[in-house]
Amino acid sequence: MIRQKIRVRGWKVWVYYAVHEYYAEEIMDNLRYIGISEREAQRATNNLCSGKKNTGLTYANKHMAVMVIGLASSAAQ
Repeated sequence: MIRQKIRVRGWKVWVYYAVHEYYAEEIMDNLRYIGISEREAQRATNNLCSGKKNTGLTYANKHMAVMVIGLASSAAQ
């Protein structure tokens, strides 16, 4: 997994690339930090722990965002 923290025009953005379920807890900590609701947190946890390829998520709140780009099923993806 690759982590990147970006600041753009007053926004803090955490980007995670090539993510698999091993990193779900770290990502969920950041999502909770920026104020994700419990309902959306459950959906995000299910997505992150599913092990599915070619998936991801984005959540933004209060000039902060978390972007997750999951593993791809092929190099072309």
